[in-house]
Amino acid sequence: MEGSRRDEEVDDAVDSLRRALGNPRRGDAQRLARAVDEKVMRPIRALIGDATQLLISPDGLLNLLPFAALRDEHEHYLIERYLITYLTSGRDLLRLQVRRQSKSPPMVVADPAFGDPALVTKAAQRNGGVKPGSAARVDYSRSSLVPCQVSAKKCARSESSYQTPAFSHANRPQRQRCKA
Repeated sequence: MEGSRRDEEVDDAVDSLRRALGNPRRGDAQRLARAVDEKVMRPIRALIGDATQLLISPDGLLNLLPFAALRDEHEHYLIERYLITYLTSGRDLLRLQVRRQSKSPPMVVADPAFGDPALVTKAAQRNGGVKPGSAARVDYSRSSLVPCQVSAKKCARSESSYQTPAFSHANRPQRQRCKA
């Protein structure tokens, strides 16, 4: 009975945190993230030791929990300390042991054209979604993400083996090669 009561407490805490995270007007998300960490992570933190990568195979409502958003006893988000990988089952661990060569170079996508009417309409027409002369639905709430373009180019330069295509709103939807 003790285990099922604890499971219910964890589920309730996770549900409360998810509701708080989904509502930006609520001011209790950090407190709830700390409470969930206390119930879920604190009991295993000693077992984790100095590890910096967590392989998590969550069960039940924990599947819906963004572990990276939890706050530890020092009020740090888990993402600040750990690289978190989610597993669907223990079999995923077996797949991690098999090294596979990538069949293509990595791709960096940055500074997307959110809501540029001309680009959205052209893309929709190409894909058969909008007939010429008709209006496409456009979300104008987002603007260019130039810092993302800068970050993508830095990322591509940091790895000499990359010949990474980058797509940029600033340069229209033309493929560009990021060169070191």
